[in-house]
Amino acid sequence: MFAKVSSIEFLPGCEEEALNYILVRMFPIASTQHGFKDAFIFQNTAEQQKYTLISLWESLEAMQSSGPPEYLREEQQHFETLIAAFSQNIDVMFFQFSKQEQKME
Repeated sequence: MFAKVSSIEFLPGCEEEALNYILVRMFPIASTQHGFKDAFIFQNTAEQQKYTLISLWESLEAMQSSGPPEYLREEQQHFETLIAAFSQNIDVMFFQFSKQEQKME
């Protein structure tokens, strides 16, 4: 499994508009693309204008072939004007540990 991890700091006063775009447009479209598994948004507790977006993909090929459709190009360009700082990296899953529910009999 692969993760696209984006660190984003929004311009002051732009957080609500930017998050709405991510939740209403970006993640729903990503979820229809081949190989998409899940997505998360984390907010920094100390600097609340900073967020981490994580999307999980079955393969590197699926992740690399994903992207916004052409009809969203203008909206995507506007979204980018709401960002003060951005960085992104791609990680491969090294290990997974999940808490399993244990039943007493």
